[in-house]
Formats: sequence, structure tokens, C-alpha cells
Amino acid sequence: MKQKIGIISYWDSLINYGQILQGTALQYILKGMGYEVETIKYVLDNREDKKTLPEKVHDWIYDDISISTRIKNRITPKKKIDDKSNLLSLEYFREERKFDSFKSNYLNLSEQEFKTLRELEEYAKSFYAFITGSDQVWHKTGGLERKRIFLLDFLSKDTKRISYAASFGRDDIINKKEVITFKECFKKFDALSVREDSGLKLCKKIGADNALLMPDPAILLSKQDWIQYLSLNVNEANKKTVFCYSLKSKDHRVHQILDYLESKGYQIHYACSDLLKDERANTEPTIEEWLEHIINADIVVTTSFHGTLFSLLMNTPFISVGKPNPLSEGSNRRFYSILKELNLLNRLTNRFDALEIEDIINAQVNWTSVNNKFGELRLKGKKFLETALKN
Repeated sequence: MKQKIGIISYWDSLINYGQILQGTALQYILKGMGYEVETIKYVLDNREDKKTLPEKVHDWIYDDISISTRIKNRITPKKKIDDKSNLLSLEYFREERKFDSFKSNYLNLSEQEFKTLRELEEYAKSFYAFITGSDQVWHKTGGLERKRIFLLDFLSKDTKRISYAASFGRDDIINKKEVITFKECFKKFDALSVREDSGLKLCKKIGADNALLMPDPAILLSKQDWIQYLSLNVNEANKKTVFCYSLKSKDHRVHQILDYLESKGYQIHYACSDLLKDERANTEPTIEEWLEHIINADIVVTTSFHGTLFSLLMNTPFISVGKPNPLSEGSNRRFYSILKELNLLNRLTNRFDALEIEDIINAQVNWTSVNNKFGELRLKGKKFLETALKN
């Protein structure tokens, strides 16, 4: 009888390609190791996202967003949506992108949905091990119960606790109760790993000196693995095409880059994962089609970490557009960490500058070096999982 492994991560998106693909990759690798694998359908309680006034004041003073930036955000007029027809429903994305069909084919999800720590305590007793990650499972949103669930604090002492390439999505933890929760839960882990170097520093700051840096699960599959597993269509013909994938609509920087590339004769395929409609978007690809767009494009323009990561995996030249804040800080750290390791920081920008974009387009990528590095990371990640699960 196969040993059973549970995964706690994000799983329910209808618009986030990276979320579903990283979960698919981790299941693929663990099944290949001979385990029975199930991703738990943990449903987030959004009421936990609401903060008390003292908590809001505390964040204003101590968060990594400066007070001046917060004041600027407060006084800057918010964009109003005058026409409700500009809003896209989740049902629209469900129908167009067909994520449910992909999950049905490639993800083994628990039949039951879970909302509380107590519900998970009983269910988890039949599992040999649990893994939290990847993705931003240790993000600052949500209350302490959500944190404890993503820190596997519902398990008995006999069940292995492993984090694989977990991400904080931040550079610091400012809430003292949260710090205590992380510190207490980290002590119970059998193996601890994070995705970004900033996360490694944060673990050590909390007192988890045993934390290791591991690659995103998507890297654990090679380009050929992805093509074969998902039966992707590869078109070698050069058609001078750009695939753009943005997480937010109406990003003027993205639009300016696309305008520039269009003036150079490129054909644009643009997908946007925002409920606010972007009139420029002209495709709603399924997950398989999203990957095919990346494989077959001449250039990828993306504000997405996983858009960047899959461009690297598929050896497609890319332009990564980070948030307007410093490139080495906050949520930009995800891009910065992997691109620094690959010596490709020159492909990361947070603005539109025609000369910079032209330099990125003309810069050659040493794909042999990238593939060799990914090969090393692939072995490192697999070895970590094998060792953590057997010890």
C-alpha cells in the first residue's frame, strides 16, 4: 500500500496559471516517487483578512511600505469603474479558461473541503506526511489560524511536516504574535525549505537556521517533461509573435511595451488575469494553451513570476515587468531571486523605456547555461524531497 502525502497550498484559482501549474508539478514529482498524493481543498476564510484599528496602525508604522507611500496611496484618487460591463465574472473565466477540466485531469484533490484547523486535524491522521508550499503560503494576509494551517499545525507528532519552496511574499514579519506562531511551528518541521533568498533570511531571523533554499516545483519538470505530460503542441516556425501575460489590467507600462513591439512588426497575443477587463486582451487560453503560447512565442512580456519562470523553462526570450517599487524588494523579490541566480537581471524592469526594451530584445540568453542551472536545481529539489520523506 502506497504511503499517502497531503499538500497544503493554493488550489482553487480560476485565473492564476502559475498557482495550478506549481501544484501540478509537485504532485507529478511525488507520484513519480511512488507516493499517493492529495492536495487538500482548504477554503480560505476571507473574514480573516479584516484587521482591527490597532493592527492597521501597527502596520502603518512598521510595515515595509513607507508611511509616505501609504499617504500618497490614500490621497490619490481611486479609479472608478463607471461601466459594470468592464468587470469580468469568475464564471466567465471558468468557461473560457477551463481550469476545472485541467484540475480534473491532472490534480488529485480531496473530495471534502476544509475551512478550519479542527476539521483538518481528524482528516490528516491517515497521512504519512504533509507538505506546505509552494507559492506564497506564508503571505501576510489572513489571521493566525490560516497561518497555522499553512504551517501544518493541525498534524499529530507522528506525521512528517515538510515545507517545499514556500514563499513569504514579503521581506519581514512585523506582527509579534505571528512571529511567535512561526517560531513555534518551525520547531515541529522535519524539513524546512523556502523559494526565495529573502525567505531564507527571514527564517534565520525567526530562528530556523535549518531552512534551505529550494526551486519552485515547476522547475522540477524539464521542458520536455511538460510537453509530454500535457501533450503540448510545439510550433518551430518563426512568426514574429509576442505573448503577453499580465496579472493586472490597464498597466500602462505593459501597454507601452506592447505598443513599442507592435511598431517593430510583432503580432501580439495578450492574456490578462484581472476581473477588470483590459480591452487590449485578445485571448483567454486554457492552461495548456497558455504554455503553448509561451513555447511558441518569439518574446514573452509578463508581470507574472510564473510567466517568467516558464519562459525560462521553455527557453523563450522574455521581458519581466516587476511592480513599480524597487526591483529587489517585496513581491519583486521572486523575480529578482531567480534571475539573479541565472545572471539575467538585465531582463527585469519596472518601467517603460524604449532604449532599455530594445537592449533586452537584442540581448542574447545563454540557454545552455540556464538549462544546466535548472538541471542542477532539479536534482537539488528532488533530493530534498526524497531525503525529507525517507528520514
